[in-house]
Amino acid sequence: MSLKEQLRSESSADRALEAIFDLTHAERQTYKAILEVDGPVTVAEIATEMKCASTSAYRYVDTLERKGLFRQVNENYEDTGRSAYVANSPEFVADRMEQEIEEMFEKCSTSIEECRAAFEAQANPP
Repeated sequence: MSLKEQLRSESSADRALEAIFDLTHAERQTYKAILEVDGPVTVAEIATEMKCASTSAYRYVDTLERKGLFRQVNENYEDTGRSAYVANSPEFVADRMEQEIEEMFEKCSTSIEECRAAFEAQANPP
């Protein structure tokens, strides 16, 4: 389903997260679940919470951190040698969504102008 179709099919915040950040359903569910946790969590705790393999939890954390929805807060959480993460606030994520949309708009505008110039050049050869 294209971004346009996703945004038109359901305008909820959940679908917007998936569409704008290109998240899977599981990644979105992970963000929502950890957002409700009070304090940092390890990947092992995420795997337990999400009822998934630790390799899947690592992938979710990697994606969510790269997209700006999670952040690492401790590299040696409670002397376990494990990293701990927190979900960024909905307000922070909303700001990131706005930035992503603005960047997409700029890219689309540039592409449209390039196409327009190419079409005009084809229609009016020298």
